[in-house]
Amino acid sequence: MDPDAVARFAAAEEQRLLRYAYLVSRSYDDARDLVQTAFAGMLSVSSRISDPSSYARRIILNEVRRQSRRRVSLLAPTTTMHAGHEADLVEQDAMWRALGTLPARQRAVLVLRYYETLDDQTIATVLKCRRSTVRSLAARGLRALKRTQEVDVAGLESEGSRG
Repeated sequence: MDPDAVARFAAAEEQRLLRYAYLVSRSYDDARDLVQTAFAGMLSVSSRISDPSSYARRIILNEVRRQSRRRVSLLAPTTTMHAGHEADLVEQDAMWRALGTLPARQRAVLVLRYYETLDDQTIATVLKCRRSTVRSLAARGLRALKRTQEVDVAGLESEGSRG
């Protein structure tokens, strides 16, 4: 992409990509770096990118996966996304911790599905996999969250599978 196109895309999508990067990395500092890495990656692509949002998300996820392979342990969240009642904060903290225990692809599917509200086909495009793989990763992720028994995933499951 040419620099002007990347600049327009960055202005329009930076906040959405920051939120996504935070949810998959669980760190505000890392999220900022990840988004900048995505924008830099878009500049280096010589061919035209058909779906810049999916391309940027893929760069972010690949970088998170690369970094997590080098880390011995995952970082705990330092803050929550929403202010609220103490019980809500405790529940949100438990959710972030539980999500942090999942492998990067399962975590990415759950974030894209329930926080970004993307359908399975779009998630499959972002992750470069089949829709059935997305459904499988989501099911395994939700089962793992249930096993932690720290998090009530009923709210997530009530949204059901997306086609």
